[in-house]
Amino acid sequence: DMLYGNQQEKSKIYRSDSISSFINYCQRVAPAKNYILMFSDHGSGYVIWDDYPKTRSIVSDKFNEEDGDIPAISICDIRDGIRNSNIKHVKMINFDACNMNNIEVLTELMNETDYIMASSFITTGGHYGDLLNNLRGANDDATFEKTMSNYLNSTTQNIYNKKKEGTANPPCSPEEKKRCDWVLTNMAKFKAVPVAVKAFTTKLVGEDASNFGATGLDDAATKCYHPSVASCSYDIGQYATLLAKANNNLSAEAEALKAAI
Repeated sequence: DMLYGNQQEKSKIYRSDSISSFINYCQRVAPAKNYILMFSDHGSGYVIWDDYPKTRSIVSDKFNEEDGDIPAISICDIRDGIRNSNIKHVKMINFDACNMNNIEVLTELMNETDYIMASSFITTGGHYGDLLNNLRGANDDATFEKTMSNYLNSTTQNIYNKKKEGTANPPCSPEEKKRCDWVLTNMAKFKAVPVAVKAFTTKLVGEDASNFGATGLDDAATKCYHPSVASCSYDIGQYATLLAKANNNLSAEAEALKAAI
């Protein structure tokens, strides 16, 4: 018998109906008050490579290979998979994959989950035993946030200090610490962010380039923190602050965005 839905060893796990079937199967065999959906593999978040849905993807590996093509799970398919499942909504989505904590991904999943655990650059990978141990006493939202934050902090602090063949790895460098930005986002609070981003970008595109001086636009683009050198991801809060320094007309919107974040 099939375990869930149309799933087999070579099932099309990137399809939204397969995701719905998996969630429904989990609900049937392990009914619970809350559910956490976890994705562990490579992630690309939203990038401008190729075309949809590859630009909004996670879990792009050879397990999904079809006729030489390697399709990935689209963020939109994750959204639809949860929305069309029997439970409709999950407590948390844990992206144990790089580049998934960006505004575009979070906005796409804003109504399907209470929390998202993800990194804008790199994840530590695994540590699910620690995750489960932290969950044991998480009986309400306040406790859940605290225990998940503790889990993230301890995991990220220890990643570069793990023992390997009896020898400690070198201490985490300042640049590595900067990239270890695995965080827990409360989606109810996050909803103010895309609104503020929209207000800032609307004001930005209405400004004349001459209002930024000779180098203001270029300086903001080059000095802004990029979570990944391989993709066009920017820290939008820092980017807005840098642009507002070059053009005072953007100050109010940049401050509102900073407050929302």
